[in-house]
Amino acid sequence: MPTPQSQPNSFVVSVGVQCNVGKERTENQDRVTRAATPFGDLFVVADGVGGHQGGAEAAQTVVDGFTRHLHAFGNLPVQQALQNAIRAIGSDLQQRSTANPALRGMGSTVVLCIVRGAHATYAHAGDSRAYLVRGGKLAQLTRDHSVMERMVTQGILTPAQAKDHPDASVLTRAIGQSADVQLDIADIDLRPNDAILLCSDGLWGYAKHEEMEAIVTSASLSATAVADALLNLALEGGGGDNISIQFLRFQAAKSVKSAKYLLGMPQRKAIPVIALAAVLGAGSAGLYLSNHTLAKPNTEVAQSEYPLPASDSKPLEHKSTTTASAPAPQEPVTTPAKPGDAKPAVEVVIIEGEKKSVVKWADKLNGLPGVTTSRHAGSDACMDLQQDTDILYHSEKTASAAAQIGSKLGISPDEVLLASADDLKKCGGREMLAMPSVSSGLDRLKDKAKGNIDKARQGIESTIGAASKKAGEEVKKGKDKVHP
Repeated sequence: MPTPQSQPNSFVVSVGVQCNVGKERTENQDRVTRAATPFGDLFVVADGVGGHQGGAEAAQTVVDGFTRHLHAFGNLPVQQALQNAIRAIGSDLQQRSTANPALRGMGSTVVLCIVRGAHATYAHAGDSRAYLVRGGKLAQLTRDHSVMERMVTQGILTPAQAKDHPDASVLTRAIGQSADVQLDIADIDLRPNDAILLCSDGLWGYAKHEEMEAIVTSASLSATAVADALLNLALEGGGGDNISIQFLRFQAAKSVKSAKYLLGMPQRKAIPVIALAAVLGAGSAGLYLSNHTLAKPNTEVAQSEYPLPASDSKPLEHKSTTTASAPAPQEPVTTPAKPGDAKPAVEVVIIEGEKKSVVKWADKLNGLPGVTTSRHAGSDACMDLQQDTDILYHSEKTASAAAQIGSKLGISPDEVLLASADDLKKCGGREMLAMPSVSSGLDRLKDKAKGNIDKARQGIESTIGAASKKAGEEVKKGKDKVHP
């Protein structure tokens, strides 16, 4: 269900998130998160560059850094706070790169969005993008900081030619590239039914714009369904990179009719009703190994449907096209509690499987406040959900709690997955499942096939035995007739 934003406003935001390793990468080094800041709700997506270890660490540093530094610079105008944050993060990355040879050349792209009320500030560095969905159209808000984009802008190549150019993946700007890298920042006033899409190049590089537009403008898809459909689109297009998606849909919140009325009735009648409901309720009581390379610094001036976990969840992608002038300072707001501070109060069913994996799940989950566990012997149909890694499956209803548990335990977003009602029914019909890993999907198929063969053999032997017995009886009857 959509939830109100943490800032006072007239909008309710529904969010769909995907962060997937893709078809060709062995590790997901994109980072996606949401956090509460003095300026509003922050959504960030970071895409690491500079090699295996360096890329992953750089992306994590970026998403953590924006959350931390925006709190530190909370008394400044939002644009100035963002620029101060990126400089501090860039300096940190350069120091680590110099000190550790394994991290040489580390850096990250970033695209982010800060939402406060009916206003959004978006920014980016690199080729992670922000899009606006409005009036049935998908419009790109940010312009890539890349050699490809520069050649198109200068009229040297057409977009189609630039896409296949040998330098197509070379970035002209990324955090960590130099000490003075800046964000392109812009602002936008939101309207009812607007949506903002933040994504890494793993989406737009493998999906056609018109196909993305058809998905994000569909009125029949929830925010979660939009993110899922976009992920499938990128995978079908090749899935050659990590894919990160954050889809934010804004809808007008219902206004309060009058201070004298609550729940459509006078206060003096409504308050006892609310109090009674509260009592009853109390009683019954969710940087990959990149193909990017960095160009030499350019001196020329050239971006479920379910409640997102609060401030310590994973980042969203951020991007922007133009540098905006700093507006008047905005009043800070109270930061809500982090997901780890709340007690999910949920039961997680651990599916029986490989002993070590089951024990690991039990040890992790039983240490969380508000979480209870039980065991369930998975049927063949249930065990079809097994993968090569441990998976926390959840229903749409428990997506928020699953994100909180995943964040608390440090589980990768790829391992916290939405399950259909049919799949949950196969495993006992519970709302959240801890599915132990299976050592090999091929071994599981072999075991299942062997079991099917054994069952078939037993069935055949039983059938032959029954037929043989019946034939013997018929022969005996025939003999009795011949020799009474």
